[in-house]
Amino acid sequence: MKENIRNPKVSIIIANYNYARYLEQRLDSIIQQTYRDFEIIFLDDASSDESVELCKNKYKHYITHFKVNSVNTGNPFVQWNKGVRLAQGKYIWIAEADDFCEPTFLEEMVPLLESNPNVGLGYCQSLRVDSQGNALDDWTWVDYTHDLDPQRWRSNFTNTGIDEIKTYLVIRNTIPNASAVLFRKSAYVQAGYAVENLKFAGDWLTYCKVLEQSDIIFNKHILNYNRWHFSRVTANSFTNLVSFREVLYVQQYLFKRYQFAELVKSRAFQRFIDDWRYFADSSYGRITVLNNIKLAFLAMRYYPQKAHIIVKELSKVLSKFVPASKR
Repeated sequence: MKENIRNPKVSIIIANYNYARYLEQRLDSIIQQTYRDFEIIFLDDASSDESVELCKNKYKHYITHFKVNSVNTGNPFVQWNKGVRLAQGKYIWIAEADDFCEPTFLEEMVPLLESNPNVGLGYCQSLRVDSQGNALDDWTWVDYTHDLDPQRWRSNFTNTGIDEIKTYLVIRNTIPNASAVLFRKSAYVQAGYAVENLKFAGDWLTYCKVLEQSDIIFNKHILNYNRWHFSRVTANSFTNLVSFREVLYVQQYLFKRYQFAELVKSRAFQRFIDDWRYFADSSYGRITVLNNIKLAFLAMRYYPQKAHIIVKELSKVLSKFVPASKR
């Protein structure tokens, strides 16, 4: 049954592409929410599987807007914005099609934004799961942020958006899963909608743009389950340098707008170096000699003061391509 579609408090956007195998768990976890004041906007980006048929046959009665693209956009953030423009709610939940959640997700998250009018973005802790929905060694995203602060993400917190950017988000995207996020629609719109010129880091930069003019709140409870796919597409985005370009782009966007402590800038640079080391010789994919050289020049353009470190790192990386007998 479609509920509260005239003036829903929350607009739930499901942007799907070929995730039919996960859609029942995704949609069931939304329909079972204990907080009922929402609409569902389903956007399919020209799926070639049975996604559209499944939703029409089983869930159409629950969906307020059902839109199917005839041509794939190749960019999830285009779909985000399409959904937000259709949304009637005060709050936006971009519930990624392959994830799922606790039935109390909205019950816990909506009051946090309702009671904190300056907050433009709230998010909860997530648990990473495999393709079957099973927890991966109890791995929450606390592990992902542990090196930034081992205790911070174990407790609820509120922070100004600018401080969150200058202390944490400039180093890496500390909000790694959009399904864990509840946006205030007005803050999302005021930020200029999601960034569509980035394919992989568009969420990260969008969060930063929202937080440039609003606060952030975090709920320590695990209410979201993030389906983990370290796919060939993900690996290729690093080996072909697209993700590296986008990481550097986001960092430099922030460096140009704000003054940062040198320690923070060094940690941001180190994040880039760590990723480079990993993908220079990873089992998921290996950056070619030519692309390693291109990456070094790209990094020197963004971090000219670190050129000596970049050259040294390039030398180490390239040495791995030389057979041991010739060293």
